[in-house]
Amino acid sequence: MVRRVLMMAGLAILVTSVLFTGSTLAAKGGNGNGPRALSTEVGITRNESDPHFGGAVSFAVSYPAMKDTPQVRVLCFQSGQMVYQYSQWSNGADPWVPSFALWSAPWAANGGGAADCVADLYYFTYQGQTQTGVIYLAHTEFTATP
Repeated sequence: MVRRVLMMAGLAILVTSVLFTGSTLAAKGGNGNGPRALSTEVGITRNESDPHFGGAVSFAVSYPAMKDTPQVRVLCFQSGQMVYQYSQWSNGADPWVPSFALWSAPWAANGGGAADCVADLYYFTYQGQTQTGVIYLAHTEFTATP
């Protein structure tokens, strides 16, 4: 009987500590020291009106509080061939404004012409330390001019 009471008390303490820790981490925006939510809305919007080869493009991003770290990836293609690929994850800044230099050796080797680009806001899911998937939150497309 005493053993059962001690097990129940231990279980109650464990559940209480998990709930308390979870709510504390959620209030800090995820894992306690990760990115903070910019909004309850989800989106990615390009800041520059005319992104071009050799220039930079940055994005305003918004996402809900989460334990996983959001990332932005930019891919650019010329005639169906990928000439640019770069990703970066949130550094915890509020607001987080991911910025990308639109230059790569393959792109330059093609003369640096116009490219069709996409930007995705996403995060990876994990089970323990094993990556189990990717969740895409938002997507935008743009043309980088020469």
